[in-house]
Amino acid sequence: MFLDVEIKLKKRNKILFSRDSQCLQELIKLIQLQNHRTLVMWALDCAKLPLEQFETKYPDERRPRTCLELCEAWARGKIKMPPAKQAILASHAVAKKFDDSEYGALCHAIGQAGATVHVETHALGLPIYELTAIVLKYRKEYFPKPVNEKINYYYHRLQYWQKNTDKLGLDWADFLLDNTSPNKERLLSEKRKLKQVQNFVRKVKPGEIITFGTYPHTSNGADRTPIKWRVLQNSGSELFLLSEYILDCKRYHGKSVDITWYDCVDITWCDCDLRKWLNDEFYNTAFTDTEKKFIKTTHCTDNGEGSPDTEDKVFLLSVTEIKDLTDIHGKDLRRAVGTDFSKTKKPDGCSLYVYDKTNKDNYIISSGEALGCSWWWLRTQGNKLSRAFFVGTSCSIRSYANVSSAGDGVRPALKLNV
Repeated sequence: MFLDVEIKLKKRNKILFSRDSQCLQELIKLIQLQNHRTLVMWALDCAKLPLEQFETKYPDERRPRTCLELCEAWARGKIKMPPAKQAILASHAVAKKFDDSEYGALCHAIGQAGATVHVETHALGLPIYELTAIVLKYRKEYFPKPVNEKINYYYHRLQYWQKNTDKLGLDWADFLLDNTSPNKERLLSEKRKLKQVQNFVRKVKPGEIITFGTYPHTSNGADRTPIKWRVLQNSGSELFLLSEYILDCKRYHGKSVDITWYDCVDITWCDCDLRKWLNDEFYNTAFTDTEKKFIKTTHCTDNGEGSPDTEDKVFLLSVTEIKDLTDIHGKDLRRAVGTDFSKTKKPDGCSLYVYDKTNKDNYIISSGEALGCSWWWLRTQGNKLSRAFFVGTSCSIRSYANVSSAGDGVRPALKLNV
């Protein structure tokens, strides 16, 4: 949990924690849920202890205390920004006055707490600097326990202010009464994540596996496991992805548990229930708002004779696409196994078929174990209006699956803008 801290300590870095520190992730998530007023109360409250610690050693240095007092006055609407800003800068300047890294870090923590009145992203500066001071005090062998205790303290104090800030009837500056403004720490996190994903995906090659989004993989469906995607194409500005595993089992059309294999109806890809599920329930379950920003709306053709083109965020491969991609990636692209979740019988009666006979071509060897393959839907309409294409035995492409079949799997496909 503290590997990054130990590396920075060894390098003698002045700041030992960051937004990427594993030990801070739960606290960061909680910070991202708060309004500005709550973070101001939390930061000013938590800054009292480092101020007390600082003044115990340097009782004649008043600038850190003045920083907190003026910033609280600013938050209450009693003064404007300029004097508070000067007090924040003065608190940071104290760190340069003393040849004392531990207590200099406390001055920076207090300055960051005061600056939280200006913008939420400074709130995290308080723990980043105060925890640095704790590490410098206890050194490598002894810091984990007091650091963990302090992080728990931050978390519980933030929970307290989350419940009580707006119950106290305090006066606030007008700019802190705006509840429509998004949390700046959350916006910063999303921006950083977007940049990280963009830098990564530009480098991946066709055939490689990446993770993007989450979906249940275990039989009870309680988990949110990262989805593995095979990169089909990378144009430099766009990634074409296919899920490596069958993620779920659905009918092409039909939702009721009472539907039988024979209860098929004429339906197009445009109007089928599976397309609606992919672009609604699956899309909203699998991807965060940040991840959705990457997903391109794809113009889907080859949906079947008489079936109109569609505009989809998530889709199934067509017959033409799977044939063309097989020429590039080989026949193994068609061979797929399902997750435990996809094999679990669903309330609508769907249950993924898993091959268990003697043809070795219908197995995938994983970690020395032979796993039976399953069949998966393509979006192209089949040899009748009530049927659809699917990938079946021995990686074959078949045209005769009734749209009401309840044993075929779903391998979503999508395109990412990078």
